[in-house]
Amino acid sequence: MFAWSIVLLSAVACGPEPVAPSTSGEVPSDSPATSDSVAAADTLVPPAPDTLPPPDSTSPDSAVTNEASPLVISSVPYGPYHLMNSYTTYAWGPAPFTASLNGNTGAGGVIKQIDAARAKKQKLMLSLTDGFRSHYQTNGQFDIAKWKGRMAPYNTTAIKAAIARGIADGTIIGNQVINEPNLTAWGTITKATVDQLCRHVKSMFPTLPSGPVVVHWWRPTESYRACDFIIDQYGWTQQSMGPGTYGGKGDVVSWRTAALAQAKKEGIAIAFSMNILGGGQKVPGCPLSTTGGPYGDGVHCRLTASQVRQFGVALGPYGCAMFMWKYEAAFWSKSANIQAFKDVAAKLATSPGRSCRRTI
Repeated sequence: MFAWSIVLLSAVACGPEPVAPSTSGEVPSDSPATSDSVAAADTLVPPAPDTLPPPDSTSPDSAVTNEASPLVISSVPYGPYHLMNSYTTYAWGPAPFTASLNGNTGAGGVIKQIDAARAKKQKLMLSLTDGFRSHYQTNGQFDIAKWKGRMAPYNTTAIKAAIARGIADGTIIGNQVINEPNLTAWGTITKATVDQLCRHVKSMFPTLPSGPVVVHWWRPTESYRACDFIIDQYGWTQQSMGPGTYGGKGDVVSWRTAALAQAKKEGIAIAFSMNILGGGQKVPGCPLSTTGGPYGDGVHCRLTASQVRQFGVALGPYGCAMFMWKYEAAFWSKSANIQAFKDVAAKLATSPGRSCRRTI
């Protein structure tokens, strides 16, 4: 459902093309509470000094009062991709998570999904047009007409009313319009192209914040004019503004600083994410001394529990949501990882929420 392909340009974004979500309902036993401190051995490059104001500082979007947004966003929504394994059920918990991004639900299931999330007091980042790139391409190029064709079935009175209600009561925090447009496999796409997608969504759902899943350093000299936010995913190998730029590998604070500066320049919000399955230190064999073990090819490594905690706490309080790519039963089987999720959730539960709408 989500898609958070690990290549040079996307190692920082979300991951492989979407696959069917896990149907496992396994819930490992919890481990005793631990400190939210980060073990030094898990960070080969120490973070740069944090010069940003604390995340609970007053900001223009920290309290939403206009009728197009929920009246209260009390804390930062947090959870993984693929947390829901059907229109109405969760693969995990959902506690301690409070949000999820569940991919292309389809017009036949979106109302059920919204109602199910509301019943569990969960928030949703919709993905009305997620799916394989081939769904939206003609001769290897992005075809906006095909993308609009995937949106057309949502244009019903019932779906419009359900989405409007979900936005008004805070169940829906936004909608991702495209996944990783930075990948050359999409063909030629610019921020102006992505803006067309956001405008089309708003022509059907005027109050629905919309934006792409993409890194902040994609096409940095361009600006979004219609999209509200990006879902910006961090991995240990990323540098602040892409390969070869300042802010060394593992320096999540410099990366966050650059992301927020770019967002401010463009007038957009950021929902942060971290690649827990393939975003760890890139070490041959993925030794457990510095990584959480191999993911797939044995080159891309999982995060350690301490890195989950470190990156989640460093990024989450500064965004309009905090996601992780993605739910996987094997990662959730480790009690240390579950405790790290709980530690991040506890931090974000006390971090003031904010809207995923444009700031200017």
